[in-house]
Amino acid sequence: MRLRTDRRLLTVLLLCLLVASGCAELNAVEDLSARISAAGYHDVKVIHSFSESVDPNFDGVDTVIVYAFGGPDGGGEEEVARMVWDTYPAVVDALNLTTDGGKNYRATAAELETRFGPREVEFDPNIVLKWTVGIAAFLLVLFGGVVVLVIVLVLRYLRRQAARTPQYPHTY
Repeated sequence: MRLRTDRRLLTVLLLCLLVASGCAELNAVEDLSARISAAGYHDVKVIHSFSESVDPNFDGVDTVIVYAFGGPDGGGEEEVARMVWDTYPAVVDALNLTTDGGKNYRATAAELETRFGPREVEFDPNIVLKWTVGIAAFLLVLFGGVVVLVIVLVLRYLRRQAARTPQYPHTY
C-alpha cells in the first residue's frame, strides 16, 4: 500500500513541476510589469503576443504590448521602451506602448536597437519549443493518468462481477 501512495505523490509532484516550468514565461511578463510599476506608472498591463506568418520562410512576429499610465511627464515612453528592450528576456520583434492620453509609441526591433544599442538581456530563442514540449509532456501525463485510471476501474469492475457470479461445479 505504501508503494501506491509514493507513486501517487511522485505523479502529483511531476505534474506540479511541469506546470511550474510553463509558468516561467508568465513570470517574465509579471517581472516586467513590476519594473514598470516601480518606475512610477500605474494600471500597467503587459502582453506578449505572437503572430504566425503565412510565409513559411518567415517565423512570425513577437510583439510586446504595454499599457502604462502615470509616470514622468514627457519622455516616459522612452524609459519604458528601454526597460522592455534591456530587461525582458524574450524575443521582441516589435513594441507597442500606450501611455496617458492614448499616446502610442511603436517601434520595431531594428529601431529599438538603433535607439538603445544591442540588447543587454540574454533571451532564449527556443522558448516556443520549450513551451511545446512542456505542454506535450503535461498532456501526456494527464492522458496517461486517465488511461491508467480507466484500466484500473475496468479491472476492478470485472473482478467484482466475477466474484458475484456463482461458480457451479461441472457435472460430467
